[in-house]
Amino acid sequence: MPLKESKDFLKALPADSVYKDESGKYALGTIAYGVDTGKAGDKVTLDQLGVKSITYGQVKDNNYELLLSDEDGASMGELGSNHIYYLYYPMPEIQYVKQVGQGDTAELSQVRGSTDGINPSDITYDRAPLTMNGQTVTQNQRVEVPLSGLFISQAAGSNNFNMPPVLDDGVYPLYLSYASIGVGDVVQPGDPQPISGLHAVTSDACEMQLQIRDNKLSWSFDGQTWQPFDDSTKVIYAIYTERGYDFQLSKIIDTSVLENRTPGEDNSLFTDKKFDITISSDAITKSSYQAEGAETTVVSATPASGTNPGTIQLTVGDGSKIKIIGLGRGNYTVTETSNDNYALTAKSGPIVGEATHTETVISNRSVELGLNKGTQLVLTNSPEAICKIVVDGQEVLFYTLHDAIYYVENYIP
Repeated sequence: MPLKESKDFLKALPADSVYKDESGKYALGTIAYGVDTGKAGDKVTLDQLGVKSITYGQVKDNNYELLLSDEDGASMGELGSNHIYYLYYPMPEIQYVKQVGQGDTAELSQVRGSTDGINPSDITYDRAPLTMNGQTVTQNQRVEVPLSGLFISQAAGSNNFNMPPVLDDGVYPLYLSYASIGVGDVVQPGDPQPISGLHAVTSDACEMQLQIRDNKLSWSFDGQTWQPFDDSTKVIYAIYTERGYDFQLSKIIDTSVLENRTPGEDNSLFTDKKFDITISSDAITKSSYQAEGAETTVVSATPASGTNPGTIQLTVGDGSKIKIIGLGRGNYTVTETSNDNYALTAKSGPIVGEATHTETVISNRSVELGLNKGTQLVLTNSPEAICKIVVDGQEVLFYTLHDAIYYVENYIP
């Protein structure tokens, strides 16, 4: 006797929506219905995609059929003599690559994290594995694309896939930044490979849309022009370029030597002092750098040329803390060009935490240090006495000519 009430046979996609065969990983994209010839290898003619439920219900009078519905519950018709098909799509592979150079002459190489600087599957952030999009970031990871599509974007969103904004490069922490996205052939571990030989297409917008279109997994940079993944576009590139290191320069005026200053005037004369600073290095190769704590968010620079090092000019005072972002790895010299009558000491260390290493000061003016990680340099100046007067066998130090004259006029009989 036929059923008088409908019964659900299929309510949702299978729980195990990913399977792996010899050729790679595939994700369940949709459920469809259609017909085939019954012969293995023949093409299947699909009628509709997006089947979400199958119910057994009354069609007319005493006729009952399997009825198909979409995700909104709308009828898709009867199954009839059609078959149900589970459609799996190959998940695109993401390679995290470093780009050196521009245009067709650019070269790509697989990013290698800082665990050992050798393993090409090792992706790290600040020398530690990282998790994004609910999974551990690894080289050649695959992305499951839902039927509704996937948006690769740095914006927040439940349907967005985010690339790590900063990665380590070899044994160095935080040396690469996300610069562009692309598609192309697989980049093999080892030496850099010319981008022109990888059928690569790239976009500086850092965004890409993935979607099942015409029953093919396709990609688009702008949401208007779509291309299927095929033999010439096997992978997605997350392309990184050298970010450089953050260098934070701090200035402190130590007035503790003025505690016994006579006649004890306001010490702001010293703490208001401004110092001209020159940072020089062959690793200064740009005409400007992003900055924090300066008067502007960008500081100008003179790039290195020939035998002349590149330079950055700054003016700092007591309490200054200027961070220059993206300096290249190399040796740097920091010189004060206006510290007359001020002693100079310097300490360096990581930006996060206290400075722990005392740097050698050359001729009371310059400090030399290497930059291969985020570093802070704290320059401390203390006033130096310009003269001394001996009264009754006791030395009295003076830090300004005004103080010395005042003392002579008022304290010496």
